[in-house]
Amino acid sequence: MASVTPQFAGYGESNLKFTNHDRSPYTGMIRMFGTGCIKGLALTDKPLAMCRGDLYCYLAFELDEDSPRIALGAVFSCGGLEFPVPVYPLEEVLGVEPRRWVAVFPHKTDEDQRVTVIDRATGRQIYDYQFSYGDMKWQSRLAYRIKKSLAMRMRDIDQLYWSTGILIELVDVFSASTDEQVMRLDIIFPYARLNDVVDTDFMLAQGSCSQVIVMEDGLGNDGKRHVSLSMRVACDDPGSFVFAQDSREPGCRPGLLVVDAPMRVEEARRTRERMASADADPTYPHWLLRHRAQAFQLSAQRATSRDWSVGVLMDIDRIDASALAQSLAALRDQSVSVQGICLMGAGAKRAKTRMRSALQDYRLVEVVQDADQAMGLLGTDCLLVMDQHDILEPNALYELVLCLREDGDALLAYADDDQVDRALAAYRNPRLKPDIDIDALYAGNYIGSCALLRADAFGELALANIKTAEQLIYAASLELCVRQGTIVHAPRVLCHRRERKGDLRTLEGDPGLLAEHLHARNVSAHITRDDAYNRIIYETSEPQKLVSIIIPTKDHASMLNDCVSSILEKAGYDTFEIILVENNSTQPETFAFYEEVTKRDARVKVVTYEGAFNFSKIVNYGVSQSSGELVLILNNDTKAITDGFLDIMAGYFERPEVGVVGPMLRYPDGLVQNAGIALMTSGCLGFMNQNRAPEYDQGYLGSLAHPREYSAVLGACLMVRRDDFDAVGGFTEELAVTYNDVDFCWKLRERGLRCVFTPYAELYHLEFASRGRDRVNEQRAIQTELEAGIMRQRWPQYFACGDPVYNPACSQVDPNFKLGR
Repeated sequence: MASVTPQFAGYGESNLKFTNHDRSPYTGMIRMFGTGCIKGLALTDKPLAMCRGDLYCYLAFELDEDSPRIALGAVFSCGGLEFPVPVYPLEEVLGVEPRRWVAVFPHKTDEDQRVTVIDRATGRQIYDYQFSYGDMKWQSRLAYRIKKSLAMRMRDIDQLYWSTGILIELVDVFSASTDEQVMRLDIIFPYARLNDVVDTDFMLAQGSCSQVIVMEDGLGNDGKRHVSLSMRVACDDPGSFVFAQDSREPGCRPGLLVVDAPMRVEEARRTRERMASADADPTYPHWLLRHRAQAFQLSAQRATSRDWSVGVLMDIDRIDASALAQSLAALRDQSVSVQGICLMGAGAKRAKTRMRSALQDYRLVEVVQDADQAMGLLGTDCLLVMDQHDILEPNALYELVLCLREDGDALLAYADDDQVDRALAAYRNPRLKPDIDIDALYAGNYIGSCALLRADAFGELALANIKTAEQLIYAASLELCVRQGTIVHAPRVLCHRRERKGDLRTLEGDPGLLAEHLHARNVSAHITRDDAYNRIIYETSEPQKLVSIIIPTKDHASMLNDCVSSILEKAGYDTFEIILVENNSTQPETFAFYEEVTKRDARVKVVTYEGAFNFSKIVNYGVSQSSGELVLILNNDTKAITDGFLDIMAGYFERPEVGVVGPMLRYPDGLVQNAGIALMTSGCLGFMNQNRAPEYDQGYLGSLAHPREYSAVLGACLMVRRDDFDAVGGFTEELAVTYNDVDFCWKLRERGLRCVFTPYAELYHLEFASRGRDRVNEQRAIQTELEAGIMRQRWPQYFACGDPVYNPACSQVDPNFKLGR
């Protein structure tokens, strides 16, 4: 096995300090077992019996009266690997020390195998067994035939003692790339130490493990100590072995977990299904059927829309006769009558001739050069812009026109869509879009090729000489998006994008149109485009605005040093100050760090907040002690990943509609911890795209590949203008621990400002490393429930109606953009 040094992603530590329930420090040590063997042992001992299971093998042996029981252990050697394995009593009789025991070790097919029974307290050897895999198979078959009762008691004996020893569970397997997976394990100890240093060895033997990280170490809901472990392994790895023991408690039975490839594949499949978004849901056709308009609804719509005036502008680049026939048939079936059709594009003239019979029912059919000419000929109140491959639901026009009629300021309406095959039989890949999202629109034309425009818009927008439906809608959307309330969204699947000959075209956002739009807004930006999206990095104006970085902190000097050092190294922005808000630290090394870091860089200063922990009060106090035009709220358990992250975030404030910006936060193992927040109807906050790997999975509708608007971002790292911070009264101090970041973002949204998540700035976030979990502390759990009640009182409309940004067609209980009911 290649020797692998465990790494704490980006932190370069193999011995990691954490904080347990009462904030006492202890060290979790990770050790990798390399090659080696036990020397100088007699090889004459014989076991009572041996048997095999699917993943484990079992070896029974009997002790003499002088051998130790409490600290009994075993070491397994095979194929150059050597690591401890647990032993269990074969039977227990009250008041009688057990003599017969069973060692449990991985099922390996290597020829030479060895189990050595030892006294863990002294390291003294008791028995030594050496055998080949062939011997194991023969002994196992023999045991099941002539010692069946003994073999059945041996089999799965470790499951009988899980509550009295260390239990290791495989929790999740996530895809990190096409070649690697991330395994999350939970190591559960049968006790909780609250006032002592815990010394634990996590011993791993792994053939292709490239990264081992302790994610979290603390108390669980059951009051026991839980250690969350992350291992990055190759997809083709045949198997992994994890062993854990408490070095301070020889009597605590150690734990062993074997994860083979089939087990990992099955867990990965379950994880994929649980995290699958709407576009990967095989039940979507049934969902669509349930949400289609019924005949009685269409009849009522026809009765109420008789005086509505709607025309159609259809883009036909290269005629697709079957698609055009299906599209025209869908227009005839609309519950709103179409007054006339204008055809635009290279194939328009040919289409008018070829589809004469299908077009004869319309009052007007003309070939035009652009949308302005079409609007002049049709003279209708609204114009539907579409492509020949767009197949509409019968109620599509009604729903879109209704959006414009109900909102007098709205000039453009769009709906959700999906893909359909050429036979109009198989529906898939639904795109459940957000309400107008400027940042998503800048990344590309997510609205698509079908939208309804009010006639009034043509007098205000420069749409002449635009030759395709997609470009026309993109140009109109760019002009209207910065005007509040002029674009509305019907959150229903009303359009089906038919498969086209050859590859499907992507819905692109023309970088040229975007550059003109930003220039007109007097916003300087560097625009590039990859295969799917525009990437925009905004240029900060000169002179640079001063950014005040507010970091509330208590103890954890090493972690704080990592945070501050990463800012100084990776900010990519010269004009900033760091305000460390000291709150009740007790460790001498913390104050030594304060003295050292303020001497190291004059931009760092320390202020002291004397009161009890209240995150909102600490943040507000820190801001009051700062002087920056921009304010960055930052946790002390974060570490910058992206070079120039501060410059990237500050650039968004060149746009006046942006109120707050949050970056992508990653767990130490590289998976997403937070990429925006949405409110679920259950009242819980949904962390969007959590545990995805952006390098492998771009998220639903590219939500991890480009900036997006959400109703909130996480308070572990968010940037805001100081004027806006003061205007909303800063953080609400009633919310001392939780929800204060969401409440703050919602207050900014009430002022008409937008909350933007950007994946272009990334930081690690060691969630709960500095303060611990609320759910495992009774007082904190009560505080969390109280603050949830305060939020319901402050924002009843959000809790009653749902998140204002998240598509209501998506599941309101799962933040993975899954299909709703």
